[in-house]
Amino acid sequence: MTSILDFFSAKQRLRERTQWALGLDHPFGASLIENTPAEAERRRPLRPVARPAEADPLYFNVRSFASGDQAHTLQFGFVDRDANVVLSVFVKAPSPVPRLGGPLHEDLRVEPLEADNFERLLAPICRGTTLVGFHRVLQGGLLPSAAVEGASAFRCVWRRMQEAAKVHRLCAPQDRPMTLNEGLALAGLPRLETEDAAMRALAIRDLWLWLDRLG
Repeated sequence: MTSILDFFSAKQRLRERTQWALGLDHPFGASLIENTPAEAERRRPLRPVARPAEADPLYFNVRSFASGDQAHTLQFGFVDRDANVVLSVFVKAPSPVPRLGGPLHEDLRVEPLEADNFERLLAPICRGTTLVGFHRVLQGGLLPSAAVEGASAFRCVWRRMQEAAKVHRLCAPQDRPMTLNEGLALAGLPRLETEDAAMRALAIRDLWLWLDRLG
């Protein structure tokens, strides 16, 4: 019959062999388990979550005109931070609105998109961005509601330009709203000679970046 001493002796030998196999009898053996990747990850202190950066700006312009047999057509131009034209498209106006640009007498070479199709196209492009236009009401009011609601913010270049003109005394007060070309002239930027929405969106980007540098 196995004695109690034999039982504890066998248990001790098993423990010693286990420690030898795991390296626990080594001076640094106890740290072998503690320093495994899983254990290190478990012991790693929690880091604060970084706050998201400000949404990328998306500069835009809307051009309104009549063309050929199209009673009312809108051109939308969108430009990103790096001056890439993200979208330039002609769209059938969903409802009568005041025309913002001069009349275009020649026929369009492309068929304008239906308003519903354009809204589905534009919504994911604007989602999470900061929309930057020259007029918050006149221009922003022509954007589809889904695009405006999906954007994280809306910035008005005209309002910012008015404030900068007062603070830095760029020009004498006017009794009428400042135009885009007048703002470009104050900034020393080239005057626009076209009504194209994409080109105007590029000019709005240049003016906004100039205001950033002005402070």
